[in-house]
Amino acid sequence: MFSNTIKLSWFLLLAITFLQCSTTKKISHNVRISRGAINGVNIEKNGKKLVVYGDPKDQIKNADMVLFTHSRRDVVWAGRNLVQNGSLAIVPAEEKSYFTRGDSIWTKFALTRFHDYDNQTTKIGILPLKVHRFVQGGEILKWQDIDIKVLNTPGYTRGSVSYIADIDGKRFAFVGDLIYGDGKIFDLYSFQDSLGSIRGYHGYAARLGQLVSSLQLIAGQKPDFIIPSRGPIINDP
Repeated sequence: MFSNTIKLSWFLLLAITFLQCSTTKKISHNVRISRGAINGVNIEKNGKKLVVYGDPKDQIKNADMVLFTHSRRDVVWAGRNLVQNGSLAIVPAEEKSYFTRGDSIWTKFALTRFHDYDNQTTKIGILPLKVHRFVQGGEILKWQDIDIKVLNTPGYTRGSVSYIADIDGKRFAFVGDLIYGDGKIFDLYSFQDSLGSIRGYHGYAARLGQLVSSLQLIAGQKPDFIIPSRGPIINDP
């Protein structure tokens, strides 16, 4: 009897967690969020669609563009099908090689993995992604009369960017993995990098300083919503 109670409790907990993490929420008139392993942002205007991060439910068949903030494959997977279906991929210029040469990087890694003193993440794609445009901080993307500002926001990865857009009278910040809910980060290990004369192999959490600077840059934009690629939506920055 006790064993069955525990099993039922675990089942209910998993069911509640699944429902919480797989919902679709309307943030404003034109902005919807699909919650899953990745937060898929669907912006609709004039019958057109723009997606940020991707579609974790794989329900959107086509969109004009997909905005990627960084190259981690545990995020990029959500937008890959849309790009294969014809959506235009917008990616950070500083991470070009991870989007376009993943296969060759993995071939090299097989030979150098025991001497990887930079100690960068291996969570990069295996297959290249067809990229329409590489962007960096200071550029403005224009879509359906919406100006989307690009900011260089390194930290979680070396060359990640964020996107700022005013939609429906609100300012949205799409920041990738810079933050995970209110004042949290997804993990520490991804901040490994060189620090001065210390090579990346020993540079534990070395990019945390960049993370703080990037978050300060986001705060300076005074967003109404911060939508990270994973975790809770921040509606009171």
